[in-house]
Amino acid sequence: MPDLTPLPSNLKALLDRLAQLSPRVVEATRIAGELARQLDMPVYLVGGVVRDLLLGRESVDLDLVVDGDGAAFARGLADRLEVPLRLHPTFMTGELSTPSGCRIDIAAARGETYPQPASLPVVERAALTEDLRRRDFSVNAMAIPLFSRSHRPAELVDLFSGHGDLAAGFLRVLHERSFQDDPTRILRAARFELRLGLRLDLAAEELVAQVVAEAVFDRLSSGRLRQELSLTLASANPSATLDRLAALGVTESLHPALQWGTAEQDRFLRLTRILERSEVEQREGKGRVALLLTAWVWDRPRSVRNDLAERLQLPAGARYLLVEGIGRIAEASHGLLTLGPRNLAPRVVSEKLRHLSGDELLLMHALAEGAGRADAVEPTPAGWAWREIAEMRGLQLTISGRDLLAIGFQPGRELGRTLEEIRGARLDRTITAEEELAMARQIFEQSEERRQE
Repeated sequence: MPDLTPLPSNLKALLDRLAQLSPRVVEATRIAGELARQLDMPVYLVGGVVRDLLLGRESVDLDLVVDGDGAAFARGLADRLEVPLRLHPTFMTGELSTPSGCRIDIAAARGETYPQPASLPVVERAALTEDLRRRDFSVNAMAIPLFSRSHRPAELVDLFSGHGDLAAGFLRVLHERSFQDDPTRILRAARFELRLGLRLDLAAEELVAQVVAEAVFDRLSSGRLRQELSLTLASANPSATLDRLAALGVTESLHPALQWGTAEQDRFLRLTRILERSEVEQREGKGRVALLLTAWVWDRPRSVRNDLAERLQLPAGARYLLVEGIGRIAEASHGLLTLGPRNLAPRVVSEKLRHLSGDELLLMHALAEGAGRADAVEPTPAGWAWREIAEMRGLQLTISGRDLLAIGFQPGRELGRTLEEIRGARLDRTITAEEELAMARQIFEQSEERRQE
């Protein structure tokens, strides 16, 4: 169970504590408190920053709830911080980011009602009590006033025993319809469990089983499902998070293609190891998510992958990788295997792999024949894919067409063919960079001799 940090007894002590744990948020918190006092408007720290403060963890985001005109407060804070503001009037929220990298979400205290399960909520102004009641888990339903008209010292507003649940290591929902209203909270819970060392309580696990049994995930919009799945794949340890979701019966409830077992774990392990290698440019954000999603469904039929892409309404690049990329990789791998070892000269291999994208090559190296072996080098398709990534695709000649013209070549196709021949020799390692010009002269001399015959 987590060891909790004692709550600071006043605002100064709170800011001092934030400065120790989260230096990026403390200045914004101080300015927000000063503005709230000047506007005579109660403003509260809520959610993750309060939870992380009690856990003694750094928080890079700041959630503020305003008991009053949230938009006016947000505009005032943006002016003080001299940063742009995005307002969302439908949800009575706004967001901004400080130069130090702190994201600040500001909302008027509000209540929510869900017209039907998994739909977006209808919001309306409400008291702080209702605002906290609408949240996902008790540990995220605590608040600390930056300014209140009672002028009391900073104190924890904890109406749902979030502090006690933190101490016990539990994630507890605030009402029985929580997961019905918003099933994405289940994916969030799995990430919280891993990141915070907490665990859904037994009652919450039973509610998850009910959501799975009633296929509530099917009612989620494509955008919301894609966003939450992307956040899960982009988390620090997606494989462990998916282990937990699979144990809860959730992964296949998201889509039949998303079965999760030892084969999928192994593919994730191989791909993430490659992505972490220092030689590979780090894939972050959407690019990494698309790679992991493709590795997840690597062995599913094309029709199933296409159905998944439709369900998630994937962007064009991610969709192409998922639906077409796996087949392109398989075709390229088969082409290399049918050539036979004697014909696998690097220049030939590079020609066979030239049409594959960088992401397709990474997947080929991670998952094609020969992948996962410590000696995954040529002549296996996985080994050749790595050599194409690390060496062949980026090979640049030290000479150019201008150098060939200086030797005596005439502009035209012969010049391009000569450069390609020299590049092939470099790929085959039959010449070095220093020998490129000599090879060009030799080709020119041989060409001249043929013309004179």
